[in-house]
Amino acid sequence: MEKKLFTFFLILTASVSAIYAQSGSCGDNVRWEFNAGTGVLSISGTGEMRNYDYTSVSKIPWYGYRSYIKTVIINNGVSSIGDYAFYWCDGLTSASIPSSVTSIGMSAFYACKSLVDICLPDSLNRIKERAFLGCKSLISLTIPNKVNRIDYGAFEECISLTSVTIPKSLTNIGEHAFARCALLTSIVNYAITPQTLETKTFMNVNQSSCTLYVPKASILLYNEANIWKDF
Repeated sequence: MEKKLFTFFLILTASVSAIYAQSGSCGDNVRWEFNAGTGVLSISGTGEMRNYDYTSVSKIPWYGYRSYIKTVIINNGVSSIGDYAFYWCDGLTSASIPSSVTSIGMSAFYACKSLVDICLPDSLNRIKERAFLGCKSLISLTIPNKVNRIDYGAFEECISLTSVTIPKSLTNIGEHAFARCALLTSIVNYAITPQTLETKTFMNVNQSSCTLYVPKASILLYNEANIWKDF
């Protein structure tokens, strides 16, 4: 039975490969290639990836493979991950992002519900809105030291997320950024001055059972800061 299922999967993958291109352009100097046998999508070149949008997700070059993509490897030289780049790649389990990437686009990993392993590079300075919304298998998150802004809903509904580390560089955390992260139990925040938060930044997070760790010299400031004082 297993052999038959495996054979069926190979035939199905082969038929999908015959319908859609397996390589092409995704930026002025950026190219992509998908290996149907391994499930690896590779992005290489220099400069920014192309941005896509919600009304035309079918134009994302690898959109037809989205359920077959297991791993994304972005090679050094690529400077940004485009809007909606890996939208609804529900089979994606890991993504490798190089030190050349400085921003992650809007809804770039939206609803990548199987994504478990993501290491954000130290070069990153911005995570745009809904970038990781609905990444339901993501367990822990360390935001790199150069990130100064996390936009609206960036990690909303990451329902398995238990711990977040926030660097002192982060000054702006958007509304709904960590909303509905119901299992969040630990936040390490290195910021000396508490970030100003919107009312729904941590909506549906049980703040009374989530431990907030802050610099010793800033405890009083956090105890007086809106939203932070409720942890």
